[in-house]
Amino acid sequence: MPSSAPGSAALSQEPEPRRDDGGVCRTPLLKNRIPEPEPSDEAPNGGVNSMAAAHTDSRLVCRVAVDIGGTFTDAVCEDSSGGPHEPPRRFAVKVLTTPKHPADGLLEAAMRALQAAGKRPEQVRLFLHGTTLATNAVLERRGAKTAMLTTEGFRDVLDIGHGGRHDRHDLALPRTAPLVPRRLRFTVRERVLADGTEEEPLDEAAVEALAAKLKEAGVESVAICFLHSYANRTHEERAATILRTLLPGVSFCTSSSVSPEPREYQRFSTAAVNAYVQPLMSSYLKDAQAKLSAAGFRCPLLLMTSGGGLTDADTVAGLPVRLVESGPAGGVVLAENVAREMKADFVLSFDMGGTTAKLCALARGRAAVAREFEVDRAERFKKHSGMPVRIPCLDLVEISGGGGSIASTSAVGAVAVGPQSAGADPGPACYGRGGTVATVTDADVVLGRIDSEAPFAGGEVRLQLALAREALRRAVAAPQGLGSEELAAQAVVDVVEESMATAAREHVAEHGQDLAQHVLVAFGGAAPLHAAALAERLGLRGVLIPPDASVGSAVGFLSAPLAFEAVRSRPMILEPACFEPRVVNEVFRGLWHETICVVAAGAARWKPGRPAKERRRAYGRYHGQGDEVPLDLPNRDLEPQDVELLRRRFEESYERLGFRAVPGARVEIRTWSLEVVGDADPLTWSRERAAGAEASKTEVESEEPAAKRARLAAQPAGRRALFDAVLGRMVEVPMYRREELIPDNWMVGPCIVVEKYTSTVVSSSFDCVALANGFLQLERRVSSSSAHVELIPGGTAAPPQHVVGLESIKLQLVWKRLLAAAEEQAQLLLRAGFSPVLREGHAVACGIFDQDGRLLAQSETGAAGLANTLLGVVPRFLKAWGSTGSLGDSDTLLSNDPLVSSGSLNDFAVLAPISVKGHLVGFVVSLGRITGPVNSMNARDVEDRLPVIPATRFTRQCDLRTTLKALNDESLGDIFALMSCNEFAAKRIKEVLDEFKLDLNDVSLYARNASRAAVLNRVREVLPGGGVWTSSITADCGLQCEEMKLVASVRADDEDGVLVEVSCAMNTASCSQESGEAHPPTCAEAFSRFALFCLFSPDVPCNDGSASALRVEIDSGSSAHIASLGLGLAHRLPDLIFDCIAPALKGRKVPAASACSPSSLSLFGRASAAHHTELGGGGAREGSDGLSATAFPGGIRSAQVEVAEAALPLLFRRRELRCDSGGAGQFRGGLGLTLEVAPSRPSAGLSLLAEIGHVHRPPLGRAGGRSGAPARVRISAGSEQVHLSESSRPKDARHVPLGASIILETAGGGGFGDPSARCSKSVEEDVEDGLVSSHAASHDYAPAAAAAAAAAVAAAAPAAAA
Repeated sequence: MPSSAPGSAALSQEPEPRRDDGGVCRTPLLKNRIPEPEPSDEAPNGGVNSMAAAHTDSRLVCRVAVDIGGTFTDAVCEDSSGGPHEPPRRFAVKVLTTPKHPADGLLEAAMRALQAAGKRPEQVRLFLHGTTLATNAVLERRGAKTAMLTTEGFRDVLDIGHGGRHDRHDLALPRTAPLVPRRLRFTVRERVLADGTEEEPLDEAAVEALAAKLKEAGVESVAICFLHSYANRTHEERAATILRTLLPGVSFCTSSSVSPEPREYQRFSTAAVNAYVQPLMSSYLKDAQAKLSAAGFRCPLLLMTSGGGLTDADTVAGLPVRLVESGPAGGVVLAENVAREMKADFVLSFDMGGTTAKLCALARGRAAVAREFEVDRAERFKKHSGMPVRIPCLDLVEISGGGGSIASTSAVGAVAVGPQSAGADPGPACYGRGGTVATVTDADVVLGRIDSEAPFAGGEVRLQLALAREALRRAVAAPQGLGSEELAAQAVVDVVEESMATAAREHVAEHGQDLAQHVLVAFGGAAPLHAAALAERLGLRGVLIPPDASVGSAVGFLSAPLAFEAVRSRPMILEPACFEPRVVNEVFRGLWHETICVVAAGAARWKPGRPAKERRRAYGRYHGQGDEVPLDLPNRDLEPQDVELLRRRFEESYERLGFRAVPGARVEIRTWSLEVVGDADPLTWSRERAAGAEASKTEVESEEPAAKRARLAAQPAGRRALFDAVLGRMVEVPMYRREELIPDNWMVGPCIVVEKYTSTVVSSSFDCVALANGFLQLERRVSSSSAHVELIPGGTAAPPQHVVGLESIKLQLVWKRLLAAAEEQAQLLLRAGFSPVLREGHAVACGIFDQDGRLLAQSETGAAGLANTLLGVVPRFLKAWGSTGSLGDSDTLLSNDPLVSSGSLNDFAVLAPISVKGHLVGFVVSLGRITGPVNSMNARDVEDRLPVIPATRFTRQCDLRTTLKALNDESLGDIFALMSCNEFAAKRIKEVLDEFKLDLNDVSLYARNASRAAVLNRVREVLPGGGVWTSSITADCGLQCEEMKLVASVRADDEDGVLVEVSCAMNTASCSQESGEAHPPTCAEAFSRFALFCLFSPDVPCNDGSASALRVEIDSGSSAHIASLGLGLAHRLPDLIFDCIAPALKGRKVPAASACSPSSLSLFGRASAAHHTELGGGGAREGSDGLSATAFPGGIRSAQVEVAEAALPLLFRRRELRCDSGGAGQFRGGLGLTLEVAPSRPSAGLSLLAEIGHVHRPPLGRAGGRSGAPARVRISAGSEQVHLSESSRPKDARHVPLGASIILETAGGGGFGDPSARCSKSVEEDVEDGLVSSHAASHDYAPAAAAAAAAAVAAAAPAAAA
């Protein structure tokens, strides 16, 4: 930073900050202006940033913004040569992106924009740039050869990840491969604890020795990632210094500089992405600067970041991860400017292109922000299926709803749109390039929203209406029984617009905003086509379409500010005795130095001498929660009395987001954030003379609104055919050309306003007015009318059967809304939960029920066991409680009785009735696993267990702390979270029913019938003719009996579906009935049904209808045994059922056995308790290896090491994949884990409870594949090793000596197919990655190697003979 920059002593000199636009404070730190640049000659490399400063030459009259997208590169030249009193003119162009030579495409786009404006490169004062190159490099795997250096024992953080499954029923679940292969991940000895103290110094000699290996491997970039480096970055920085000296030319980044926050998976993943694209982006930026300089540009180059700010090229060359999603961020910045231009406090930006639609909520001129997103998702729109990137970013919601999104009929017979896209080649059917699938663009053409006779995409494509109609007939009209292609097209746009509306509601609510206050700002090629319809669904009264909307992101770059945000993790409890304002102020001083260096570097050559702004935030939570809530901080030094201010702001934010405040709970700030913002050039729009300017002031004031509209009515350029959804027919509407409109021109909907790259469809609910600044403003009328509509000659209204078809579409839309509401309910519960197993493990399930207690919608998020026990929870509640007549709308029923909830004392169910106008219409239920005082699933003493709470009624006003006094603060917080998400879901359901005027029972009947029919169709397809199959397995039950036999019988019938009957036989002579907690057969039924869903209906929603075709019965004589053996047995049932049905399916879709039983460690001391659950290997299946470290079938994710160490008295010494644990096969079983953990605060009397499965009987292989390795657990104290897995009571409590470690090795999954058939290359890669040892490869896969050698000899023989 330049020496003239102010120091931190200025912090307290201005007690009260001055508010600026958007609630941003002028910072007292920066009241001394950003320093002027030091004079210097042009740098030798001729880079853009070394050129003449943007402010020194009056001949610099224009700015250029270029946005490189996947298909097109958009460029805008803004010409300000008219002087300060004339608004600038903007000239937009589009060129094809050149992926192989992106700098050439950048230059071509810029030059064409300058040519359109009649300007030269020497006249450009600022070059602004956003790009998808970093994103595409990750998606296409075109980044650098990257290595990772990490803490010894933690090589596999990227492989383990969350350990969960983003789709619990998908047996072929894909997982995104890490950017850094295991063979290039190296470890060194070092250790830092959660509080930043050094446990073990960095082994610098080992770091130096590693340099030779990295050089030999040809590594181009290195990510250095040590545990808890967010709390102490010394080791990472020292390692980087050593290696940088020894490896010149190699790029380096540290995780603490890229993402200094806890949770090692997110931080390591972010650092890996940064390192992977760093050499590529650095090379690209140098190339771009050189080419621009050679072309004559003499101006600074600034780049757009994902946070919505501009940064100089040197900064992003070191932090290229901040360029991911930079293009879409420009569109949001445009929306921010539109909000300021139109003085709109709340705006919803809507960007719809060819592949996706994106939404972002803005409040008081500022876009919603987030701290994490995902890239390279295995399934594009599935949460948790990609690599997390944790950086400051704008919160953009992406929906599968672009013009190319494919329309189809789903498994349940509903119209579906996406996630697949037709792309640009061959594209939608109407393009006439060989595409045959129906898309949203085809629907828009058939509905008349896009003119099939006019040039499309600037004349690049000639549309063919007949092809669009045929595609929609096949994909939608015929399956849905709709009588015309127009009705099919309307169904498609209804679905895509409803998906957008649902996403918008969730997004706005997530940020605590009121949707009704928002104005929709639409840009992008397809957004104006759907903006009015989307606004109608959301109940919005206004829509704005800015000029140059088709290149909105590039236009947004022109007004983006110089900005940079930095964060620092420093936990602090908001209590007078714990709050340390001096420490917080020191944190902000450090953040200020970090951010001002970046902002000043760009501002010095753009706008020197201009003051910057500062925005301070904190991210807080109730102590014990996992998710944080943002709160704004005063722009000054904090003082001791501010502790109450911060707590008050936290609780206000918390309740605004829809949560219930938890009385008496401690508030904790986890992270502090500072954003420094330099002034931007605001966008200005030219203002033209109004159409009514010749009228006198007196005449205008006295004029009636209707007369004014008539006088200012625009003259149509023609008429167009447009489908009217209300009338159900094609109508003729006026068509206007945007370039011919003058200010105040009024257009009554329905009508269409066309321009070069898009069209604005004005529905019959809106009128449209052309504003003086070039905007189109759609205003909703108080009452809609079709008086301006003319029926096309020969057109008729839709016949009654078509109306019936549309009613079916209406039911489909409501059902989808309810499914979305259930998922929103679950996400809210995760954000508000306290217990680690709930918030980190996702041990939740949420559902919506009709008034008879039948499940009709369930959350996708949740553990398999809880989700499938949800089916009967309302009938069990009502049976325990009695009549529903005594339940009021504000009442809640709560219970953890195993006979009511899901079969475990730890599983709490909360039920809330839904009443409409005083009549009960349904229920919402939230189910969550709560840890309790100790983890009772492993407790041996009755007094340690949670109390049994029968079905009990609570009102909102009751004192839960008094009523549930047996629960600790953490458990009580979970109860508040369960109640909060129920209230939120009930509100959502009432909104849906009121909007569509439907009865919940009608929706339930439709959903259940559609789901049952879909499952029965699948059963007929997979098991034609039905049949009966029986199988059995023998398993170790983890108590005193050595084995137990489980028997399953599966009956399939074309009419009744599938019935599974389960029984068990135990050697009671050698088995004690002593056990921990008895789980009713509910758990066994749940996991048995889970297996059936995986096999027969992975894509059918779980509800009473689909479950009625997949029935489970537990033999009455076996119920007691099954209940006594609990979850450990229930987890075995899916593999048993898979084995049973495999002969009928001939192995298709049926995986080998997985390490299904949970492996849990519980440590108990005199004053503390800790519980940790680990993951095992998944079974391989035909076509793919098993997933390593995965939660199957339970789906409960494992807590990350940094989270566990911060919350529990544990020190993790090792957590990595277990070599050779996956069963050998043509497709190898997934690997288990090796975990070594020790008490971090040793105390006398510490005991260990280990609940592990597959000790004596490992997961079996299938189709010739071999079994995975069995699980083991032992206590290691120096040379002494106590193997608990060799004990007859592996679940018994064992004393843990001081200084001892507990080593757990979870089981690996079974292999699939003959190992000799495995590809030799796969074997070699497994050995190179350390997943399979050389010994195991030669022993288990020797035939494969011999076969490969024989094939090589055979291939060489003909050549030798010739």
